[in-house]
Amino acid sequence: MMEFKDDDKRIYVVNEAGQEMGQMIYENHDDHNRIHVTHTFTNKEFQGQGLAGKLLDQMVKKAEKENKKITTTCSYVERKFDQESEKYQHVMG
Repeated sequence: MMEFKDDDKRIYVVNEAGQEMGQMIYENHDDHNRIHVTHTFTNKEFQGQGLAGKLLDQMVKKAEKENKKITTTCSYVERKFDQESEKYQHVMG
């Protein structure tokens, strides 16, 4: 079981033992209605479980809920936006 949390600078995921499994770091740009993702990181022992994609899904939900667009300098998010542009087109800023 995983729980996603948002502390207004990152979305992160913890397991049932309370261990942090990964995070997506972002900056809010309220003046431009943008969320800027800077880094995605999965802790080594939890890699290969699709956590980065699940973190991105949570970020997309956040952007949709807040009616914002996502900009990024994170190589993972850039790659996903490029590979699956139709899926993410509505939130790409």
